Amino acid sequence: ALEENIAVVTVLHDLNLVSHYADQVLMFKNGRLMRSGPTEEIIQEEYLSALYEVPTRVIEFEGELIIQMGVQSKKQQNKRIQTLINT
Repeated sequence: ALEENIAVVTVLHDLNLVSHYADQVLMFKNGRLMRSGPTEEIIQEEYLSALYEVPTRVIEFEGELIIQMGVQSKKQQNKRIQTLINT
C-alpha cells in the first residue's frame, strides 16, 4: 500500500497481529478514541493495561513485539503460590 500511496484500514483485536502489520494504530475504548500514532508508540504496557483493564506485558523479542494479557506481577505470583502451598 505504501508504494501505491494508498491506505488500508482494518479492525484487529489480535494485538500481536497489530504489532506485526500496522504502521499506525487508533485505540478506541467505549467508542471513543484513546490514543493514536505509530504502532511502537501505542503498543505500550501502560496504554494496553488501561484499555483492557488487565495487566499487560509487551516484550520485544528478535525485533518483534509480543503482547501478553492478564499477566501477574512477580509479587502476585508469589502470593498465589504461597496461598496454594498453605492450603
